[in-house]
Amino acid sequence: MWGIVEAVLALLCALGILSVGWILFGRMVVPSQAGKDTMLFTVLRAEGDAEGLQQTVKGLQWMDGSRLMRARIIIVDAGLSPGGRKVAENLARQQPELILCETEKLPAWILER
Repeated sequence: MWGIVEAVLALLCALGILSVGWILFGRMVVPSQAGKDTMLFTVLRAEGDAEGLQQTVKGLQWMDGSRLMRARIIIVDAGLSPGGRKVAENLARQQPELILCETEKLPAWILER
């Protein structure tokens, strides 16, 4: 009986140590804002039907929500089809912090912010 309890406790301790190590490692390798004057941009180049765009945006927003990464998400229209453009526009409409812009306007948009 005590052998099973000790094994479960050892497993829980190992999982706890692994979780703390994972969090610390994540803080070391994931970019973060150095200060208020620093802005990190995540630029997503979207083309065609924008396959996988929603999943990518959701993943980036999860990182932003968990404070692993603070960044503005920019979707660049690099030849979206009408259906892909509609997907990107819906994402931008649902999340006001997400930006949708044309390829040629990207440098100017980043420099203005």
